[in-house]
Amino acid sequence: HFLLTHLLLPKLKAAKQGRIINVSSQAHASSTIHLDDLNLDEKFSAGEAFGQSKLALVMMTRYMSQLLK
Repeated sequence: HFLLTHLLLPKLKAAKQGRIINVSSQAHASSTIHLDDLNLDEKFSAGEAFGQSKLALVMMTRYMSQLLK
């Protein structure tokens, strides 16, 4: 998501009403990101991986929103 959004930024900024829309789920609300084990090498759980990916997407979206104001 980040790379595609980053590559499209010049076009989005040039557009009169460019929009970035990311779709996530409520799974982010009960998740945490384990910075010491981003790849979940220590303890893998599909549910935890999904929640962690959704939380990362929400965090990226909020960051991009602040960056582009």
